[in-house]
Amino acid sequence: MLRFVGHEVVYSGGSAIWSMGYAGGLSPDVAPDSAQPIYAFLRKALLDPNEIIPIRGPSTLQSDDMLYTCQVKGSLEWFHGSETIAKNGLPLYELRFSGGCLA
Repeated sequence: MLRFVGHEVVYSGGSAIWSMGYAGGLSPDVAPDSAQPIYAFLRKALLDPNEIIPIRGPSTLQSDDMLYTCQVKGSLEWFHGSETIAKNGLPLYELRFSGGCLA
């Protein structure tokens, strides 16, 4: 998967109360056959969410030569941000997200 979009919604009592939309994927110059280790590293980051605003991964996560970073502005009520994965300083992946409370 080179690029993707997604949308998450939290319901309470049959009503949507919170939502997040996101879009991103591999950088244009990354070969499709390189996707597996990049997305494996992303899954590892997503299993270690930020404790203050647990919507994506931690602020940073380093593993061998890859670096995951996630920058979020706002709170669970209203936020936006981005996450990236780089290898030796070269961008491999980027995702942008935003969302918050609907009520």
